[in-house]
Amino acid sequence: MRGALIHGTILILVAMTHNASAQSDPNWTLKDCQRIALERSPLIRAARYGLEALQQKVEASSWAWFPAAKLRAIGTLIPPQGDSDDEPDLSAFNLWSKTELEVYAPLYTFGKISALKRAAKSGARIGESVVRLAQDEVVFQVHRAWYSIQLAADLKKVVSDAESLLEKARKHIEKLEEEDSDDFDQEDVFRLRIHEAEVQKLVLGNKRLGAMSKAGLRVAMGMSPKDRMRVPATPAPLRPADLRTGSLENSIALALRKRPELQAAQFKVALHQANVDRRWAQFFPDIFALATFKVAVSTVAQQDTVFSNVSFNAMGGGAAIGLQLTLDYPIKIARWKEAQAKLAQSEEELRAGTEMLRLEVEEAWREVDDNRLIHQVNHRAVRAARSLLVSQIQTHEDGIDDSVSLESILRTTTTYLRRKGEWLRSVYAFNTGVAQLSRVIGIRLNTPTKTKATPEN
Repeated sequence: MRGALIHGTILILVAMTHNASAQSDPNWTLKDCQRIALERSPLIRAARYGLEALQQKVEASSWAWFPAAKLRAIGTLIPPQGDSDDEPDLSAFNLWSKTELEVYAPLYTFGKISALKRAAKSGARIGESVVRLAQDEVVFQVHRAWYSIQLAADLKKVVSDAESLLEKARKHIEKLEEEDSDDFDQEDVFRLRIHEAEVQKLVLGNKRLGAMSKAGLRVAMGMSPKDRMRVPATPAPLRPADLRTGSLENSIALALRKRPELQAAQFKVALHQANVDRRWAQFFPDIFALATFKVAVSTVAQQDTVFSNVSFNAMGGGAAIGLQLTLDYPIKIARWKEAQAKLAQSEEELRAGTEMLRLEVEEAWREVDDNRLIHQVNHRAVRAARSLLVSQIQTHEDGIDDSVSLESILRTTTTYLRRKGEWLRSVYAFNTGVAQLSRVIGIRLNTPTKTKATPEN
């Protein structure tokens, strides 16, 4: 009777599977969460607003060659003045106004405007890289939170089966005690309590993992606590991602082309080079065309005489080509050297960033490669633990070896549960590492595997 009970309870544990439900799930998928996060994440929205501001600088620089018009109008009240035979009659109050229109058009600036345009375009490209960087970060956060939710769901099933096993074992021991059976062993009660404490620890830890995973997904998706989360209660089982990264050298080469931070550093160098060119152009004059038109209107009855010093009623204008140069060369030299220093700084930062990128890609690549091996080893360990558990159950039922007791079966069961949990955590570490490698390289590498062997297969 004792062996049959143990056999029945252990079979519940051994039969654990991670097969996905055949029913359609109206809840969000990982792709849905990514799409929502890319639309609603405040991190991405902030980056896009920054890009929009930089794009407006490009728009403003494109108008630099267009003529600039300045209109100025003034008016005043003229109080009564003394009489004079040579001046207009100002013996009463009069109104006076003057309107001036000035049009300035640059003709040649020795590269100032072209350098300004290049700087603005490089700034916009930096903004685009920042947007991509924000998107990669958000996608990584979504993947990590989603894998955590899957891990919590799978561990919950493992823990639930363990609790079911312990509950049935407890009832069996209590029944043996009530019947005053010779098979009753008080030490089995103590051993059971030890296993119960260990399982309870797993229950609490997994509950915390599930709550924090959903909270992390909510934050990554840019959703408020009031928004409804349609995350499935039983998500698809956690499976190793299907990754084809190629060699480490290929991964580094890909990162050198795709990594947003490196692209931003390259555009930063271009921006500072344009600033150096613009500061150099400040040593040379601007050649421009200028046209003016003025109209003065008043209530003064001005006499048409050459002896009048003030024109109260007049209209006229003219045009000219001019040259403009400020002679503050000490300041210009200092600003030019400052721009050169910033250019040199950005070039060194690019070199340092390139080397750090190589190191970061290698670290992420090797971590993924190690985690791939670890989850494969854990997969074999789970199968071995399961085989050992089945063998002990069969041996105990057949009475072949009296040394196989409830204690040894519980201990082997605990080992099986631990190995199953370690395998799930190693799959989570591998998938999260793949997502991290995708972020490090700057291109999406991780796709879920459609079919994968499980420890029970």
